[in-house]
Amino acid sequence: MTTYSDDPLGDDSRIPSVALSLGLGGLIPFLASGLLTVTQGMGFVEPVYATVSLVGYSAVILSFMAGARWGMAVKEHDTFAQTRVMVLSVIPAILAWLSIMLPLTQSIPLLLVMFFTIGIWDILAMKAGGGPIWYAKLRFILTTAVCVILGIVWLTLLF
Repeated sequence: MTTYSDDPLGDDSRIPSVALSLGLGGLIPFLASGLLTVTQGMGFVEPVYATVSLVGYSAVILSFMAGARWGMAVKEHDTFAQTRVMVLSVIPAILAWLSIMLPLTQSIPLLLVMFFTIGIWDILAMKAGGGPIWYAKLRFILTTAVCVILGIVWLTLLF
């Protein structure tokens, strides 16, 4: 039995309801900022503020995801593997910070690439036994949504 699931039989492939709810809820600021950007603020906000809000929230969440990778490394028993993951997990947070200072046409694609990269990293790590398989499923859903939103916003900014 694992402690990763709501299922008392220990099925770690089922996404716990709290994780799914929180993950989907975390998409709301992406959706709202993205929608306000592509609709030119809908008369509520200046479009640039919506896009800056999207970049800021993306940077926060990307840093959170990097912290999750760090947290998983803490449980690693192999010192070399632990060191490698800890060092690599700092990179997304640094690039997230950098994205806040870049022009929006550069920050959005940087964030998109970083979300895609850390999403793939998480999925592969879970499939290799680095954590519960439900986390890989959740990361696929959330990463896909975030990358689609960032991609649409980026295309809107370019054209």
